This record gives sequence, structure tokens and C-alpha cells, in this order.
Amino acid sequence: MYGVSRDFERVTSLLCVRNKNFWLRIGSRLDVEELVDPVNKLILKLCRAVAADHGWPDEGLVVQRAAHLMNEGSVTDDELGMLAEALGERLDVEPEKVINELISPGRKDWSAKLARKVVDRCKNDGLFGNT
Repeated sequence: MYGVSRDFERVTSLLCVRNKNFWLRIGSRLDVEELVDPVNKLILKLCRAVAADHGWPDEGLVVQRAAHLMNEGSVTDDELGMLAEALGERLDVEPEKVINELISPGRKDWSAKLARKVVDRCKNDGLFGNT
């Protein structure tokens, strides 16, 4: 994720679930496709789904959504087990430090994506300011 370790990626995904301020400040802006670990991807996807309905994810609601998706066949038993194991991990980090560590790689990624959109728009004869 943005060139960070898998452990840092896990801390980030768990903070998205457990810390409303973290989610609102930076977690909601993270790109699921930038994650390497499939469990962390699942956590962030569930966070996005719950936040779309409730404004921010809550751990209990994320677990409920995962159970619901398992009943629909979108989440497997194995994925649910790995999710439960991940959510059982204890975090001993300060969210502010994680946010500060994510700001630089996040800005680089977001800037690159914006630049690609502008270039694609210009290649397709779009106006520069209409993104």
C-alpha cells in the first residue's frame, strides 16, 4: 500500500474500522487497489460499504456486513475467519503518527491519479479545466 509494509497496511486498515477520526481524515480516501494483503482489502471494502450507509464504519457493523455478505456468497468462510482473526489483533499505535506517515505517500498517489485523469481528458479532446 503506497509503498508501506504489510504490518503498517494492517494497522491502517484496522484503524479505519476502529477510529472514526482516522476514517474521516484519511481512511476514507485510501484506495482499496493499493492494498497488497487480501484481508486488508476486505476490511477496507467493508468499511466503505458500511460508511456509505452510516457515514463511517463501526467494527460491529463491519462484522455484521461481512456476515451478511457471506450469506449472499460474496465473502467466503475462510475470508470471514481471516477477518475475525485480523479484528482480534490489538493495536498499540497512535493514530496521529499513522496519519502523518500516510500523508506523503497518499499525496503522491492522489497527485499521480489526478495527473492521469487530466492527461486522459486532454487526450480525448476534453477541456483542461473540466475534470
